[in-house]
Amino acid sequence: MSLCNKDSVKNYKEEITINDLLQKRHDDLFAWLSEYAPDCVAEQRHLDKGTSEQVYWHYGYLLAIKDVLAIFNNVNKIQH
Repeated sequence: MSLCNKDSVKNYKEEITINDLLQKRHDDLFAWLSEYAPDCVAEQRHLDKGTSEQVYWHYGYLLAIKDVLAIFNNVNKIQH
């Protein structure tokens, strides 16, 4: 479902909450990590300063924040 226009955001709001959307994304990502990188949680390589894992972790986090902000901005446009 696209959140690019007001109609899709309006329909989105009626069908699913932001919490539901974020929970679904969380669950999908957790399942993917469990399948493809099961040792990720134990290893915590993103905490090793200067590693590519740390760079990619921060980049992924930045994109996640950007994604959440876009969701809230689209919903807020409809509410005003």
